[in-house]
Amino acid sequence: MMPEIYLSVNPFGADGMDRAMKIARDVGCAGLEIPTSFLSEIESPDFFGDLPVHVVGISWQSGQPLDVVGAIDVAKRFNAKIVNIYGGLRKGDDPSAARDDFMKAVSSAIDNTSDDDPIITLENELAKGPGFSASFDAWLGLIRGVDSPRFRGTLDVANFFSAGDDESMSRIVDEAIPIMGHAHVKGLVPFDAELHAREPFRRRWNTGSEWLAAPAGEGVPDWERILPELLTNGYTGAMTVEPFQEAEFIRRAVTFIRTAAS
Repeated sequence: MMPEIYLSVNPFGADGMDRAMKIARDVGCAGLEIPTSFLSEIESPDFFGDLPVHVVGISWQSGQPLDVVGAIDVAKRFNAKIVNIYGGLRKGDDPSAARDDFMKAVSSAIDNTSDDDPIITLENELAKGPGFSASFDAWLGLIRGVDSPRFRGTLDVANFFSAGDDESMSRIVDEAIPIMGHAHVKGLVPFDAELHAREPFRRRWNTGSEWLAAPAGEGVPDWERILPELLTNGYTGAMTVEPFQEAEFIRRAVTFIRTAAS
């Protein structure tokens, strides 16, 4: 089964949505994933024409209010089907208390919205594990703790690699697929100063070891193995390509997904 492929607009910034839409159309993406903060000045989904908003994202850190109901309202306004929560633990905060507060906020949002409303997903945290949801067990624990069919996981395998939890990826089929609602697809390569100087648009981060972003299918994780594994074992959702604003790299990622899934 060929998954629908969406483009993450986040790397383009709110002022770069026109460029993101052009690239998405050029490479044949089926839709967009956009932070709710980018949509505040847009009145209707007509702005996006034939390119639907399928996922809206809400950034959150522990200690901050988590307005899931507001994000669901934005998603409904743009006919999106998923509200994806990303972010995680603020430095110095207690992980256990942060997880308790998060689960209460998500459970409350579910109780105060309709079963027909968009689902809520949690993307595993881009941080050194275990963090808030950076480790596989912490991420699973939060989703299982809320225990609702309306709360699912956004699996970002590259984030688990950067968190140092790559060994848990052998558990994807048995434990991740049953609770997944979405997936993010990107690659990682070890930090290289010369490469970064030539291609400074590659996102750089340090989560215990230093990495540079790469298109899916390049570097780690082994998407050539993982992607078919997801698709042949029950995952029927979409995949968002990130974290680039360079058309060449987005095209390479989309081409790889189509080839690996065929």
